[in-house]
Amino acid sequence: MKTFISPIQTDTPVFTCISKLTSQALMLQSVKTDLENTKQQLQQAIGKWPPGHYCILGASGACPAGFNRHAGHMRALKIYGSTSGYITPVTFGDSKIKCHGSCGQFGQWAGELYITACCK
Repeated sequence: MKTFISPIQTDTPVFTCISKLTSQALMLQSVKTDLENTKQQLQQAIGKWPPGHYCILGASGACPAGFNRHAGHMRALKIYGSTSGYITPVTFGDSKIKCHGSCGQFGQWAGELYITACCK
């Protein structure tokens, strides 16, 4: 008795389902490969900045590698008023805004601004 292998019928629902599943499996493998490549690139980029010029305003303490610390200030700024509507004292990192002396002590010369940044 001879056994004949019949050709695959491509117009059946089973073949259509297998074809779709095969296509999806190939697509998922491609997505998995892309994710693995992206993960590797991200791991290599940890702690690195893209090319360009950056400043981190209000930096506190030491600057990140590759950045240089810069600081400046303006004192005895002339401001219309020395109340909280005109000056809100605040500190962010090593930068700050505050009254010059006691608020109102020097008339309109009421404000101080200190800015610290890490730049590259």
